[in-house]
Amino acid sequence: MKPVLYLVPAPLGGAAADALSATAAATVRSLRDFAVENAKSARAFLGGLGMPCAIRDLSIREIAGDASALLAPLREGRPLGVLSEAGCPAVADPGAALVAAAHAEGFRVIPLVGPSAVLLALMALLETCDAATRLCVAVDPTLPTEEIATRDVAQWRRLQASIGRRPAVFLLQA
Repeated sequence: MKPVLYLVPAPLGGAAADALSATAAATVRSLRDFAVENAKSARAFLGGLGMPCAIRDLSIREIAGDASALLAPLREGRPLGVLSEAGCPAVADPGAALVAAAHAEGFRVIPLVGPSAVLLALMALLETCDAATRLCVAVDPTLPTEEIATRDVAQWRRLQASIGRRPAVFLLQA
């Protein structure tokens, strides 16, 4: 079985211990190789997570240039963590090229659950979006209870719809 590329969410400003679920934190603590957006903040995040080894003993390489070169740990049989600023690796950050390279070589990619600046911003968008911005809400995708609706933000504001705890995907079009 091929090793895994883990997508590790990290909050802005540190607070690692409070940012991840216990399962996600345990997975990160098991890793020794990281491709990161910013080495300094990655070291601070990992230090706050209580890594079982010294931070200096970790391989922390910044994502720049040839993403394929950063996949060396995977090729050598070790898992690799991609650590992103503001939460969501490979969404609006340099990790996207690394994820694409991993997929191209047949490595498994597993996103860990945690904070996502994109999703957090989306949760506040109806208050701050332009009224003409289009928002698509897909609730319970692929389930018999699936509901998908696209409206402009002004229409969503009038509806005051609630999806409760149902799985949902949100898409914005400016």
